[in-house]
Amino acid sequence: MRNIKYDTSPKLKKFKPITPGLRHKVAIDTSFFNKVMRDKNLTIHSKNHAGRNYTGRITCRHKGGRVKRSLRFIDLNYTNCYSTVNHSLSYEYDPNRSSFLVRTFNNTFKSFYVLSNDSNDEGREIERLKDIIPGTSIYNINGFCRSAGTFATVVNHQKEKGITRIRLPSREVISIDNTNSFASIGKNSNISHKLTKLGKAGANR
Repeated sequence: MRNIKYDTSPKLKKFKPITPGLRHKVAIDTSFFNKVMRDKNLTIHSKNHAGRNYTGRITCRHKGGRVKRSLRFIDLNYTNCYSTVNHSLSYEYDPNRSSFLVRTFNNTFKSFYVLSNDSNDEGREIERLKDIIPGTSIYNINGFCRSAGTFATVVNHQKEKGITRIRLPSREVISIDNTNSFASIGKNSNISHKLTKLGKAGANR
C-alpha cells in the first residue's frame, strides 16, 4: 500500500458573479479529496428529525429539508491508533463537522477514521499526553480542540499529581489526567474554514 500525500491546507475558491448568491461566495477548494466509495462498515445513516422533539411535535421551525448525511464512526478516543499512523487510504469530507477526515488502518489492517492535521505529512503523530514536550501544539484531547484549525498548547506536566496543564484556544488553562490520555500532534485541519462565506442564506438549508 503506497502512502498518499496531499496538502490538507486547502486554498480558498471564489466564483464568477453570474448570480447574486455567487458574487460574495467563498468556499474551500476540495479538489484534493479522494473520489472513493465510502466504507459502509464505518458509516450509518443519520436521520433528520426536522426540528421535532421526542413526541414528534415541531418545536423549532424552518428546519426541514437538507441533503442526506451519513454519520462517520471516528476514532476520537484513540482505541484503534495509539502510535504514528503512516498509511492514509483517503482524505474525505465529513458533513457533520468542520474539520476533515483521514481513512487509515492499523497493524491489523482494520480501517478507521481519524481527524486530519493541517500539514501535508504522511503520518499523524499520536502520543501519550504525559510524553509530549511542553510547548507542543496538540488537538483532539479529551473532547477539546476538534473543530477546524483549533489546537491547544501543553504548558507543563505535574508527575507527582499525574496531571498535565494545557492552554486552550480561549487562553484558559485546564488540568487533564494524563494517565491514559492521548493527543494528536499539530493543528486540526481546514484552518481556512473561518474565511469562507456562504454567499446566501439558502446555503444553510
